[in-house]
Amino acid sequence: MSGTSVSGPGTPVGGGAPLRQQAAKGVAWTTLMAVGSRAMTAVVFVVLARLLTPAEIGLVALALVFISLTSMFVDQGFGSALVQRRELDDEHLDTAFWTTLGSGVLLAGALCGLAYPISSLVGAPDLVPVLQALSATLVLGATASAPTSVLRRELGFRSLAYRKLLGTFVGGVAGVAAAFGGWGVWALVAQAVTQQLVATVALWAVTPYRPGLRFSRAAFRDLFGYSNKVIGIKLLEFLSKRSDDLLIGSVLGPVALGLYSVAYRLLTIMTEVLNLTIDGVAFPTFARLQGDVPRMRRAYESAIRASLTVAAPAYLAVAVLAPDLVALFFGERWDDAVPVMQVLALAGLVQALLYSNNSLLMAIGRPQTVLRVTAVIAAVNVVGFLVAVNFGILAVAVAYAVRAYLLAPLSIAPAKRALGFSWREFVVPLLPLLLSGGLMAGAVALVRHVLLADAPTAVALGASLAVAALTYPLLVRLLAPARFREVVGYAALALPSRRRRAGARGA
Repeated sequence: MSGTSVSGPGTPVGGGAPLRQQAAKGVAWTTLMAVGSRAMTAVVFVVLARLLTPAEIGLVALALVFISLTSMFVDQGFGSALVQRRELDDEHLDTAFWTTLGSGVLLAGALCGLAYPISSLVGAPDLVPVLQALSATLVLGATASAPTSVLRRELGFRSLAYRKLLGTFVGGVAGVAAAFGGWGVWALVAQAVTQQLVATVALWAVTPYRPGLRFSRAAFRDLFGYSNKVIGIKLLEFLSKRSDDLLIGSVLGPVALGLYSVAYRLLTIMTEVLNLTIDGVAFPTFARLQGDVPRMRRAYESAIRASLTVAAPAYLAVAVLAPDLVALFFGERWDDAVPVMQVLALAGLVQALLYSNNSLLMAIGRPQTVLRVTAVIAAVNVVGFLVAVNFGILAVAVAYAVRAYLLAPLSIAPAKRALGFSWREFVVPLLPLLLSGGLMAGAVALVRHVLLADAPTAVALGASLAVAALTYPLLVRLLAPARFREVVGYAALALPSRRRRAGARGA
């Protein structure tokens, strides 16, 4: 892979398809990866929530806060730096690989030693062995960083999808089997470690990259000049997105964190599906379009519309149907999670508009702008959580949602300046999608709470979801026909060539 370079904007890569078609295929594969892996994750989590207690789930959720924090220093932002660079050679890849692996080993060992003071700090003595066992995922993740970046850079999303799906499936089987075997909290640990192990082995089976015994100080400086800002951004994002878990676990205890985690889990899965699908393709696509502002603007606007097209019905349906979802899948002991889930669903709706902003700015080499915006959001979140946690988990969710809406313009403004669009040009095309989602939610609420008010939960939920699935596409086609055609067009591009030709002949 020596001397690897990136083709110019709009040109076929390696003799392949044009960038627009590659991006469409990338969306299709990342959608399969995101939806498939998250669907399996959701099924496994529902089973585990039935078998485990809120305290057990809360304990692992608290441990994962510290694992997530440490993992940022393992990667050090080198993965993003490898994808963003216009020119890349073996020295950059090998330097990133050995730096990341060395960091993973050192930080995993440090976390094992620090598990004791951490558990004392948060008042959870049972946290020690859980943290020590989960530290193995840091080393496994370190070995996967460079080859994952190679595949992302080359838009090799099919291989990434296979790897993710296999790891999720095997990890889920291990976790459920352990839970049925009475392992308790260790079922969740077994799931996490097995998933990372299988995904890492599968990744090395499909990646063309093999590390050499090279380490270049010059290459390190090249990458670190970009990646050090990525570390800062990820740290601030951690404070913004995970400080609620840390505060709830420390102040209110593992049981409250378990309830909050169940409420957040469905929303997290939905957010990750959208984020992996849109942002996973957007970043390398934007990176290839550096310097071509008109095409980059079209790609950005398309990504925003695609996000909201999917997010509007998903989040609004959850907000309406949360009581049924919790009752059917988790059981009565999780009822306190319902209002939290509803509030977080409304927060997720506005977040769907923000997924592509950071990707755009990072791709065009403006990580310092992302760093500044993320710092403001993190500061507001932490202050809000510090105040709200004293009033319970619902207050924390409300603080999160209010912040999301109030600071959304701050996140969008840098992209607006970079691409030269107005607020009107940003908002107006989205209004028909929001209206379609709102009307769909009204129809679902009417069916569930009026026509099927006394029906069994499973029947009412199934009928309500069917109404959502039928009404929303019809409303989008009626109220936003251009968006409907755009989605259909991207779907056609994502199909294999023979199917596209057959579709064209049929048309």
